[in-house]
Amino acid sequence: MSNLLSKGNFQLINETFLIKSLDVFQSVSRLQEEYSKGDTDTFMNEVRDSIAAKYLNFTHINTEKHGFDARRTLADGSFEFLEVKTASFDADTWGATFNDTNQEKADEERLQKDRTEQDKTYT
Repeated sequence: MSNLLSKGNFQLINETFLIKSLDVFQSVSRLQEEYSKGDTDTFMNEVRDSIAAKYLNFTHINTEKHGFDARRTLADGSFEFLEVKTASFDADTWGATFNDTNQEKADEERLQKDRTEQDKTYT
């Protein structure tokens, strides 16, 4: 425990940084509200994925949690998929994990979504 307590570089809160950051987040909050994107983490991931996908000439973005992040249609009609990962140029490694989903999770999420949609039609 003492090793954990000795870690970090604690500095006074920078009031100017905080005020400017809150101004930015208020703008982000308005944009989230405009597009009905309530979860900030998911919103930021969608922005990141959209930027990467657009730059790489992908045409569709996945707005659900599971599955690849983007898709484009090839000349023969088949699909090509993109998984976007974030790495820092300052990081010691650019390693990434790709096990955040599996077929069972994706299938279960799809079933749950279908059940929810069916419930809406019966009420």
